[in-house]
Amino acid sequence: MMNEKTLIVHHFHKQNDNTDFFARNAFSDSPNIDYIFTINDPTFENENYLKLEAEYPNKLKIMRRRNSACDYGGYGYALFNSDWKKYDYFIFINSSCRGPFLPSYWPQNKHWSEAFTDKINNEVKLVGPEIYLNYRAGEGCDYGGAFLGGYCFATDKVGVEIGIKKGIFKPNLKMSRSQVVYKCEVGFSTYIMRAGYNIAALTTHSQGIDFRKGCEACKKIWERRIHLYLDKRCKSRAASTWKLLNEKGKERSNPCPLDWEPALAHSQCLEQYAHPYELIFSKAPPHINKGDKERAKLKQPKIGEIGMLDTRGTFSDWHDKRCK
Repeated sequence: MMNEKTLIVHHFHKQNDNTDFFARNAFSDSPNIDYIFTINDPTFENENYLKLEAEYPNKLKIMRRRNSACDYGGYGYALFNSDWKKYDYFIFINSSCRGPFLPSYWPQNKHWSEAFTDKINNEVKLVGPEIYLNYRAGEGCDYGGAFLGGYCFATDKVGVEIGIKKGIFKPNLKMSRSQVVYKCEVGFSTYIMRAGYNIAALTTHSQGIDFRKGCEACKKIWERRIHLYLDKRCKSRAASTWKLLNEKGKERSNPCPLDWEPALAHSQCLEQYAHPYELIFSKAPPHINKGDKERAKLKQPKIGEIGMLDTRGTFSDWHDKRCK
């Protein structure tokens, strides 16, 4: 990928700790990487951001727009107001996550974006940190509800063209928040799979799974997650949860038993997140409660330093309390 170009679109409505972290740690002057910050605020002015744009006028553009259609409104606006066809890969990130987090063994001459773009090939056209499952999300239903969260994902020209054709990327997208979630966030993964391509994630438990196989893939990722992240105290509860979900699926005459949103994040026992080094970008939304938010405020570790990260993951103390 030496001569292939990547466009990174970072979207936010209000500046917060996550956007500042991104500006400090995600931006670089790599020759084949360009950045667009789309801000859903026509009046946005911040000295640090403007200084960064002035310092790298050929690498970074700040685009301001009215607040509509959430992050996907900003993603589409960036594409249609840039020469997107000159890029080979695209990464879209919003302000509800923090990163990039990279381990000390990550090669210094390798850009963090390659963790995502290296997985894109003739078979896979959409890549993100983790896979979510939700059969109730409308457009995601026909593949067991498997989809990539809209907070961070990568694709190539084929993926962008599918998104444009299906109305996910528009210069002036007009949708409510719920429509954006169902028709864009969940829908994009479905449209990619309907076109014959697979989706993929960085997490260990999602490797080598063909999500086009629907519920078969859903059950596989569920079982892998249980064995990777849960201890004995939680496995029995997780097993009973799967049984209950199967029963609910049969009651609804739905081919997929999944009935949680998103499956792997909000199940009573499965809120044991993967390590930030595995995700590169970890969810740290502004609305989470203060205790979790404080634990989510991770500083970029220095080389050879673990800092606040422990061996079990970011929220392991929460997990211990929940599973006693």
